[in-house]
Amino acid sequence: MGGLAPEDRGEAEAGFAKRFAAAGNWQQMMAAQGIDDIAAMLRPGLDAVQAVQSRGLDASAAALALWREFYRARETVLALVEPVEAPRAA
Repeated sequence: MGGLAPEDRGEAEAGFAKRFAAAGNWQQMMAAQGIDDIAAMLRPGLDAVQAVQSRGLDASAAALALWREFYRARETVLALVEPVEAPRAA
């Protein structure tokens, strides 16, 4: 609906479950809350986009805005479970 090509599933998403399982408790809690927040944002957002579209209006701008919000939130959740590299000794 946003006029974008389908996105390829990246490595960050593909290994999410494994990294989530290896993450610390606080990271898991924050990532889980982030996923809940994304779901809470998407439900009414998709309903609104579909309502605009059902009226025969162009919903592409609204869909694109919702996609951008989702993308930023998803990147944040993915970053929460990225392994932290230990500092290198000088």
